Amino acid sequence: MNILFAQLPLIDHGHNYIQGNVPYAPAAMAAYLRRHRPGRVAIDHLPFVIANLCSDRVITRYIENTAPDVLCFSCYLWNVERSIEIAGKIKEMLPEITVVMGGPEIQEGSWALSECRGAVDYFVSGEGEWFFDRFISSAGIEKYTNDVNGNRLVQQPDTELVDIRMAPEPFTACELDTMADGSVFMEMTRGCPYRCSYCFYSGNCPGVRERDFGVLLEALDKKGRMQLNEIYILSPTFNRTPDFRPRLKALAARNDGIRLHTEMRTEGIDDETAILLHAAGFRSLEVGIQTLTPAALKRIGRKGDLRRALEGMKNLARAGIDLKIGIIPGLPGDTPVRFMDGVQNLVDEGFGESIELYPLMMLPGTRIRGEGIREGAVFQRKPPYYLIDGWGFDFDDITAIRRDIEGMTGYSHQTMRIPDFSEVEEGMFYRGVRFNGSVAEAWDGARYADFIESTVFNFYVYCDTGIKAMPALRSLFDGLPMRHQFYNVIFFSEEPQDDRGIGEFLKHMDGDYPHRRMHVFDEWREGSQIMFHQVFRDERRFRKALGQYAIIEPILRIDANGGGEAAAVAKLSGAAILVARDALDAIGDEILEHWGDRIENIAFESEEEAARYYRRAGCEFLKWPFSFGVKDLR
Repeated sequence: MNILFAQLPLIDHGHNYIQGNVPYAPAAMAAYLRRHRPGRVAIDHLPFVIANLCSDRVITRYIENTAPDVLCFSCYLWNVERSIEIAGKIKEMLPEITVVMGGPEIQEGSWALSECRGAVDYFVSGEGEWFFDRFISSAGIEKYTNDVNGNRLVQQPDTELVDIRMAPEPFTACELDTMADGSVFMEMTRGCPYRCSYCFYSGNCPGVRERDFGVLLEALDKKGRMQLNEIYILSPTFNRTPDFRPRLKALAARNDGIRLHTEMRTEGIDDETAILLHAAGFRSLEVGIQTLTPAALKRIGRKGDLRRALEGMKNLARAGIDLKIGIIPGLPGDTPVRFMDGVQNLVDEGFGESIELYPLMMLPGTRIRGEGIREGAVFQRKPPYYLIDGWGFDFDDITAIRRDIEGMTGYSHQTMRIPDFSEVEEGMFYRGVRFNGSVAEAWDGARYADFIESTVFNFYVYCDTGIKAMPALRSLFDGLPMRHQFYNVIFFSEEPQDDRGIGEFLKHMDGDYPHRRMHVFDEWREGSQIMFHQVFRDERRFRKALGQYAIIEPILRIDANGGGEAAAVAKLSGAAILVARDALDAIGDEILEHWGDRIENIAFESEEEAARYYRRAGCEFLKWPFSFGVKDLR
């Protein structure tokens, strides 16, 4: 039996979430099957480049050519729609293939099960090891199967949980590589004792199972062999064990510079414990306060002492540990006023830069979803299931809270997304095409369909005049994939472009896409899957466009003589620059002085110069071990 595992990332214009798409579940299944079913299965994974950066067309082509017996998708709320659509295409190409979908998103109430998905043979709710034990041995899987809207849902009983001692940890079992930045996930706990109503962490797990602590110590020894820099410890309550302090001392003695990150309840973290955490290697922690409103915390079942939690957070901050403080507006028992009072309290205590705001998700399988349905809450019935109106919060309240928190903390959900301008013509796949926008025929999108091989595809458009947006763009995008595909249209022109017409075009193209739902509370443009940019060489025209455009993002190209221009426009809100090839040696000092804290607003024509600048600025430059080319059709 040949099994191919696939886990698709959350996609956006900047590939910002690829590092978080760690294929932990597929690796865990591979480790388990190799140990307990040796010789029974051949296991493969969708290659990293194809899974994380390539278009649906490339993914389906790869799976068709591989032709596995079983295709398994790890499903999360951000990838389930795309996974189901790809499964449908694969089933048409390979009718005999068995398609299995598991993961946190596969629960009764999930959008995935809301109608019959004929391309999926099994939906699995529960632990993958449990399912594969029975699936491969043909041990009566049907007795665990229920029909949900014509779908076969296999549900693991609470009485048949996997013995975690029998499930190898995939990183230490050499089934999971570090990501490009040297980070890796490690699951140390299954289940959670707190069972907050909004969270599915403890779903299908009536108890808490801890992996042997020695596995984490073993992972630390892999630093030299695995390019390991950071371990994300998957454990909702890492500090709940009785021997917590001795464990920290053991980590401190063993850890040779690997950064550690996990989740933690901060009640009881005194100064000494905070210092021990830092010595053990912890440089960041997630702290899910959610709200400082006692009535809301009681309603969602999150018990604790807020005063002690805040004291613990202060101790951790003094020890040099970066805190990620999660807060959620819209919880039952809260109000907009009381919620913002709590945010102000956090800011007053010095935690403004640590606050991370998350909309309330009414996840399938959680208690809060059932409560919301009974009490008339309005929420998205497709992922990400955001609460829109309920428990005293409406859409305008949530939008205002996000805006106000940005003003209080300086954190913004809206980020500059400059396209890739590195001049690579050849590569493993294509990420863009160059064409002459002054030629009407060049706007025929059918010419480019076969080149769309990356999830973010760039159209580099060279034109001497302004382009009438609506007819040109409708011709370009008519028939091109949209649902799980992102585009940049980049004009190289000194002439004004039809910004208003582009806005009308985007409204014409808008639809119920996952990306739009993810950004329902953001500025409308943030939810668009097509972004527009214009590269200027003339500073005066760049400034004028920056003041007039609402949709197009202007970018000023700076050459080796442009140090003064780079300094002059650095203070302009929304400004961005493109550093020409061979310009960095001449103007690097000026760019570092005036743009050093705005690295997301700088692009480079030379990848090598970009890497040098990032090092000078003290920022990490992520170099992918491959290249995507651009086809020049001018």
